[in-house]
Formats: sequence, C-alpha cells, structure tokens
Amino acid sequence: MSFTIAALYRFARFADPDAIATGLRTLCADLETCGTLIVAGEGINGTVAGTADGIAALIAHIRTLPDCAGV
Repeated sequence: MSFTIAALYRFARFADPDAIATGLRTLCADLETCGTLIVAGEGINGTVAGTADGIAALIAHIRTLPDCAGV
C-alpha cells in the first residue's frame, strides 16, 4: 500500500477550534488517515498520511474551514 503525506499550516481565526478538531478527528478516522493536526484559535498546523483519495478528501474539507481556502 502506498501513502500520500501532506504537511500544512494556515493562520486563520477559528471561533471554536475544539469543534473543528472534533470534526477533523471523526473525518480522519472515516478516511483512515493518520498523523497530527493541531487546531487553535489562530489556525491549523499538521502532517497527515493516508491514501491519495483520503488525503485529497481531507484537504478539500480543510479548505472549507474559515480562512482556509488557500491550504
């Protein structure tokens, strides 16, 4: 099995980073991706690995978060 790795960060204003982190945990489990995503009031940072389709779906979701279209 081959893996795709994505490293990312984005400064953004998140009003409820805990809710975003909870949603990302669920999504990562569903997509069978692993790694670390740190979500805080000032943005997101992390490195994740999974199938190419799983990582593409995760990044597409992250791009829907406030101020994250440029990820």
